[in-house]
Amino acid sequence: MSTFKRTRISGASFSILPLLLTSSFVFAEDTTTELEEVIVTATRTAQTVDDALASVTVLTQDDIKKQQATSLQELLRARAGFHLVNNGGAGKKTSLFLRGTNSDHVLVIIDGIKINTATDGAAPLSIIPLELVERIEIVRGPRTSLYGSDAIGGVIQIFTKKSKAGEAAKPTVSIKTGSHNTKGISAGISGGFDKGWYSVNLKREKTDGYNACTGSSTFVVTPGGFPGAGCFTEEPDDDSYDNRSASFSAGYQLTDHTK
Repeated sequence: MSTFKRTRISGASFSILPLLLTSSFVFAEDTTTELEEVIVTATRTAQTVDDALASVTVLTQDDIKKQQATSLQELLRARAGFHLVNNGGAGKKTSLFLRGTNSDHVLVIIDGIKINTATDGAAPLSIIPLELVERIEIVRGPRTSLYGSDAIGGVIQIFTKKSKAGEAAKPTVSIKTGSHNTKGISAGISGGFDKGWYSVNLKREKTDGYNACTGSSTFVVTPGGFPGAGCFTEEPDDDSYDNRSASFSAGYQLTDHTK
Protein backbone atom coordinates (compact mmCIF):
# COMPACT_ATOMS: atom_id res chain seq x y z
CA MET A 1 0.00 0.00 0.00
CA SER A 2 2.75 2.44 0.89
CA THR A 3 4.70 1.57 -2.26
CA PHE A 4 1.67 2.31 -4.46
CA LYS A 5 1.23 5.76 -2.88
CA ARG A 6 4.87 6.73 -3.38
CA THR A 7 4.60 5.80 -7.05
CA ARG A 8 1.56 8.04 -7.61
CA ILE A 9 3.17 11.02 -5.88
CA SER A 10 6.31 10.61 -7.94
CA GLY A 11 4.29 10.56 -11.15
CA ALA A 12 2.41 13.70 -10.15
CA SER A 13 5.68 15.50 -9.49
CA PHE A 14 6.97 14.79 -13.00
CA SER A 15 3.70 15.87 -14.61
CA ILE A 16 3.67 19.24 -12.79
CA LEU A 17 7.32 20.05 -13.52
CA PRO A 18 6.87 20.75 -17.29
CA LEU A 19 3.93 23.03 -16.49
CA LEU A 20 6.04 25.08 -14.10
CA LEU A 21 8.82 25.36 -16.65
CA THR A 22 6.38 26.42 -19.35
CA SER A 23 4.78 29.04 -17.12
CA SER A 24 8.10 30.61 -16.16
CA PHE A 25 9.08 30.85 -19.85
CA VAL A 26 5.83 32.64 -20.77
CA PHE A 27 6.11 35.21 -17.97
CA ALA A 28 9.71 36.01 -18.95
CA GLU A 29 8.71 37.30 -22.39
CA ASP A 30 9.32 41.05 -22.93
CA THR A 31 6.60 42.81 -24.94
CA THR A 32 8.02 46.36 -24.56
CA THR A 33 8.14 48.32 -27.83
CA GLU A 34 10.59 51.18 -28.27
CA LEU A 35 9.15 54.11 -30.25
CA GLU A 36 11.44 56.08 -32.55
CA GLU A 37 12.17 59.73 -31.72
CA VAL A 38 10.06 62.11 -33.84
CA ILE A 39 11.30 65.62 -34.75
CA VAL A 40 9.72 68.54 -36.62
CA THR A 41 12.54 71.10 -36.90
CA ALA A 42 14.66 69.63 -39.70
CA THR A 43 11.99 69.84 -42.44
CA ARG A 44 9.11 71.54 -40.53
CA THR A 45 7.23 68.25 -40.85
CA ALA A 46 7.08 65.27 -38.49
CA GLN A 47 9.73 62.62 -39.18
CA THR A 48 11.91 60.25 -37.21
CA VAL A 49 15.53 61.07 -36.39
CA ASP A 50 16.73 58.19 -38.59
CA ASP A 51 14.82 59.56 -41.59
CA ALA A 52 16.29 63.07 -41.23
CA LEU A 53 19.13 63.80 -43.67
CA ALA A 54 20.50 66.64 -41.53
CA SER A 55 22.64 66.28 -38.41
CA VAL A 56 20.05 66.28 -35.62
CA THR A 57 20.32 66.06 -31.84
CA VAL A 58 17.34 65.74 -29.51
CA LEU A 59 17.64 66.59 -25.81
CA THR A 60 14.88 65.19 -23.64
CA GLN A 61 14.06 65.64 -19.95
CA ASP A 62 16.17 62.57 -19.17
CA ASP A 63 19.20 64.13 -20.90
CA ILE A 64 18.77 67.38 -18.97
CA LYS A 65 18.52 65.57 -15.65
CA LYS A 66 21.55 63.37 -16.36
CA GLN A 67 23.76 66.34 -17.25
CA GLN A 68 22.69 68.29 -14.12
CA ALA A 69 23.01 71.58 -16.01
CA THR A 70 22.07 74.77 -14.16
CA SER A 71 21.47 76.94 -17.24
CA LEU A 72 20.64 76.65 -20.92
CA GLN A 73 24.16 77.76 -21.86
CA GLU A 74 25.70 75.01 -19.76
CA LEU A 75 23.40 72.44 -21.35
CA LEU A 76 24.27 73.46 -24.93
CA ARG A 77 27.99 73.84 -24.26
CA ALA A 78 28.42 70.07 -24.07
CA ARG A 79 26.95 69.44 -27.53
CA ALA A 80 29.13 68.68 -30.56
CA GLY A 81 29.85 71.64 -32.83
CA PHE A 82 28.90 74.27 -30.21
CA HIS A 83 31.12 77.05 -28.89
CA LEU A 84 29.71 79.52 -26.36
CA VAL A 85 31.28 82.76 -25.12
CA ASN A 86 29.90 84.46 -22.02
CA ASN A 87 30.82 88.13 -21.54
CA GLY A 88 31.04 88.12 -17.75
CA GLY A 89 28.99 86.45 -15.08
CA ALA A 90 25.35 85.46 -14.82
CA GLY A 91 22.91 87.40 -16.98
CA LYS A 92 25.57 88.76 -19.31
CA LYS A 93 25.41 88.35 -23.07
CA THR A 94 26.18 84.86 -24.31
CA SER A 95 27.27 84.33 -27.92
CA LEU A 96 26.68 80.93 -29.52
CA PHE A 97 28.75 79.76 -32.48
CA LEU A 98 27.60 76.62 -34.31
CA ARG A 99 30.01 74.90 -36.68
CA GLY A 100 32.14 78.04 -36.93
CA THR A 101 29.37 80.39 -38.08
CA ASN A 102 28.64 83.76 -36.49
CA SER A 103 26.45 84.02 -33.40
CA ASP A 104 23.72 85.74 -35.43
CA HIS A 105 23.64 82.81 -37.88
CA VAL A 106 22.00 80.42 -35.41
CA LEU A 107 18.22 80.65 -35.25
CA VAL A 108 16.63 79.98 -31.84
CA ILE A 109 12.91 79.20 -31.65
CA ILE A 110 10.69 78.72 -28.60
CA ASP A 111 7.42 76.92 -29.30
CA GLY A 112 7.51 78.05 -32.93
CA ILE A 113 8.37 81.71 -32.21
CA LYS A 114 11.73 83.21 -33.22
CA ILE A 115 13.53 84.96 -30.34
CA ASN A 116 16.63 86.31 -32.12
CA THR A 117 16.91 90.02 -31.31
CA ALA A 118 16.75 92.79 -33.90
CA THR A 119 19.83 94.55 -32.52
CA ASP A 120 22.64 92.01 -32.95
CA GLY A 121 20.66 89.07 -34.38
CA ALA A 122 21.59 86.71 -31.53
CA ALA A 123 19.23 85.02 -29.07
CA PRO A 124 19.24 86.01 -25.36
CA LEU A 125 20.11 82.54 -24.07
CA SER A 126 21.08 83.78 -20.60
CA ILE A 127 17.51 84.75 -19.65
CA ILE A 128 15.75 81.53 -20.73
CA PRO A 129 14.89 79.47 -17.60
CA LEU A 130 15.99 75.87 -17.97
CA GLU A 131 13.12 74.83 -15.67
CA LEU A 132 10.64 75.58 -18.48
CA VAL A 133 12.36 73.39 -21.08
CA GLU A 134 10.71 70.08 -21.98
CA ARG A 135 12.90 69.12 -24.95
CA ILE A 136 15.29 70.69 -27.45
CA GLU A 137 15.80 69.86 -31.12
CA ILE A 138 19.13 70.91 -32.65
CA VAL A 139 19.62 70.88 -36.42
CA ARG A 140 23.15 71.59 -37.65
CA GLY A 141 23.82 73.03 -41.08
CA PRO A 142 22.09 75.58 -43.35
CA ARG A 143 18.29 75.76 -43.13
CA THR A 144 17.82 79.12 -44.85
CA SER A 145 15.31 77.77 -47.38
CA LEU A 146 12.97 76.89 -44.51
CA TYR A 147 13.74 79.52 -41.85
CA GLY A 148 15.44 82.46 -43.59
CA SER A 149 18.91 84.00 -43.40
CA ASP A 150 19.15 83.58 -39.60
CA ALA A 151 19.56 79.81 -40.00
CA ILE A 152 22.91 79.66 -41.85
CA GLY A 153 24.61 77.72 -39.06
CA GLY A 154 21.60 75.78 -37.85
CA VAL A 155 18.38 75.88 -35.86
CA ILE A 156 17.69 75.31 -32.17
CA GLN A 157 14.05 74.78 -31.30
CA ILE A 158 13.02 74.74 -27.63
CA PHE A 159 9.75 73.17 -26.53
CA THR A 160 8.42 74.28 -23.15
CA LYS A 161 6.65 72.06 -20.67
CA LYS A 162 2.97 71.45 -21.39
CA SER A 163 0.33 69.20 -19.89
CA LYS A 164 -2.20 67.16 -21.78
CA ALA A 165 -5.92 67.81 -21.81
CA GLY A 166 -7.58 66.28 -18.78
CA GLU A 167 -4.28 65.66 -16.99
CA ALA A 168 -4.17 66.23 -13.24
CA ALA A 169 -2.36 69.31 -11.91
CA LYS A 170 1.38 68.79 -11.29
CA PRO A 171 3.23 71.28 -9.05
CA THR A 172 7.02 71.67 -9.35
CA VAL A 173 9.53 73.44 -7.08
CA SER A 174 13.29 73.79 -7.41
CA ILE A 175 15.79 75.60 -5.18
CA LYS A 176 19.47 76.23 -5.79
CA THR A 177 22.31 77.97 -4.02
CA GLY A 178 25.96 78.56 -4.73
CA SER A 179 29.01 80.75 -4.29
CA HIS A 180 28.98 84.56 -4.46
CA ASN A 181 25.70 84.50 -2.49
CA THR A 182 23.88 82.90 -5.42
CA LYS A 183 20.30 81.90 -4.67
CA GLY A 184 17.41 80.82 -6.84
CA ILE A 185 13.91 79.42 -6.53
CA SER A 186 11.43 78.33 -9.17
CA ALA A 187 7.84 77.19 -8.69
CA GLY A 188 5.18 76.22 -11.19
CA ILE A 189 2.05 74.24 -11.80
CA SER A 190 0.65 72.65 -14.94
CA GLY A 191 -2.42 70.61 -15.68
CA GLY A 192 -5.37 70.09 -17.99
CA PHE A 193 -9.13 70.26 -18.09
CA ASP A 194 -11.61 68.77 -20.55
CA LYS A 195 -9.92 69.66 -23.89
CA GLY A 196 -7.58 72.35 -22.59
CA TRP A 197 -4.30 72.67 -20.69
CA TYR A 198 -2.35 75.34 -18.84
CA SER A 199 1.08 76.01 -17.35
CA VAL A 200 2.24 78.71 -14.90
CA ASN A 201 5.80 79.28 -13.70
CA LEU A 202 7.48 81.86 -11.44
CA LYS A 203 11.23 82.23 -10.92
CA ARG A 204 13.61 84.44 -8.93
CA GLU A 205 17.39 84.24 -9.20
CA LYS A 206 20.01 86.57 -7.78
CA THR A 207 23.74 86.64 -7.14
CA ASP A 208 26.30 89.15 -5.88
CA GLY A 209 28.49 88.10 -8.80
CA TYR A 210 32.19 88.78 -9.18
CA ASN A 211 34.34 91.44 -10.79
CA ALA A 212 34.64 90.41 -14.44
CA CYS A 213 36.84 93.42 -15.25
CA THR A 214 39.75 92.79 -12.90
CA GLY A 215 42.86 93.87 -14.77
CA SER A 216 44.60 96.86 -16.21
CA SER A 217 43.38 99.60 -18.51
CA THR A 218 46.83 99.76 -20.12
CA PHE A 219 49.47 97.30 -21.27
CA VAL A 220 51.46 97.91 -18.10
CA VAL A 221 51.55 95.13 -15.52
CA THR A 222 49.77 96.18 -12.32
CA PRO A 223 49.56 94.36 -8.99
CA GLY A 224 46.76 91.81 -9.09
CA GLY A 225 46.22 92.09 -12.85
CA PHE A 226 47.75 91.28 -16.20
CA PRO A 227 48.40 93.92 -18.87
CA GLY A 228 45.20 94.57 -20.77
CA ALA A 229 43.32 91.91 -18.82
CA GLY A 230 39.67 92.14 -17.90
CA CYS A 231 37.86 94.78 -19.92
CA PHE A 232 40.83 97.13 -20.42
CA THR A 233 39.39 99.11 -17.54
CA GLU A 234 39.60 99.35 -13.77
CA GLU A 235 36.18 98.80 -12.21
CA PRO A 236 36.59 97.33 -8.71
CA ASP A 237 32.97 96.26 -8.27
CA ASP A 238 31.11 92.95 -8.41
CA ASP A 239 28.76 92.35 -11.35
CA SER A 240 25.58 91.38 -9.54
CA TYR A 241 22.53 89.87 -11.20
CA ASP A 242 18.86 89.76 -10.26
CA ASN A 243 16.30 88.06 -12.49
CA ARG A 244 12.57 87.80 -11.82
CA SER A 245 10.50 86.05 -14.45
CA ALA A 246 6.99 84.75 -14.90
CA SER A 247 5.44 82.73 -17.69
CA PHE A 248 1.97 81.50 -18.52
CA SER A 249 0.72 79.38 -21.39
CA ALA A 250 -2.60 77.73 -22.15
CA GLY A 251 -4.30 75.96 -25.02
CA TYR A 252 -7.55 74.38 -26.09
CA GLN A 253 -8.37 71.62 -28.56
CA LEU A 254 -11.06 73.13 -30.79
CA THR A 255 -11.29 70.20 -33.22
CA ASP A 256 -9.33 67.03 -33.96
CA HIS A 257 -6.96 69.04 -36.16
CA THR A 258 -7.10 72.51 -34.58
CA LYS A 259 -5.59 73.74 -31.33
